[in-house]
Amino acid sequence: MKSHIIAPTETVLTIKYKMKDIGGAFPIDIDGRALIDVDAFGVATTVTPGVLIEEEEEGKEITLTFPFPLLDASIITIGTLGDSVYRVLNVVEGLKGSIGRFELEANFDASPFTAGAATLPRTIELDIDVGAQRYFGSASLGESELSVKKDKWRSK
Repeated sequence: MKSHIIAPTETVLTIKYKMKDIGGAFPIDIDGRALIDVDAFGVATTVTPGVLIEEEEEGKEITLTFPFPLLDASIITIGTLGDSVYRVLNVVEGLKGSIGRFELEANFDASPFTAGAATLPRTIELDIDVGAQRYFGSASLGESELSVKKDKWRSK
């Protein structure tokens, strides 16, 4: 599990699973406020209002968006008592608070870069305004700070 954002009004959480190791359907209970059912093929559904499910990798990985934050006292339960995959996760054990930290993933039209990963100079520049107050921030990464693969540029 990996949380991408925990804000006062929402949480974005990615969950990866291996159905061949699990062996069947299982529920995921998020703090008693959201219930996700994963069927024997790894397809996730929910009847909880306001919860969005995005399938990242079919039958293996989902990203969930909840209309509430995960807190220190939150509990995530996977499976049902007696199941081989039954786990109770106390969020506080893996929760790392931070201020001003973010992860950005973006797609862009690469057609102007005919050299692909060999494009020089290799730089990424980001300018961003945050919130209604439009707090300004910027960041820049040069070639020495980037790991460049065939179709991905990442910060080292």
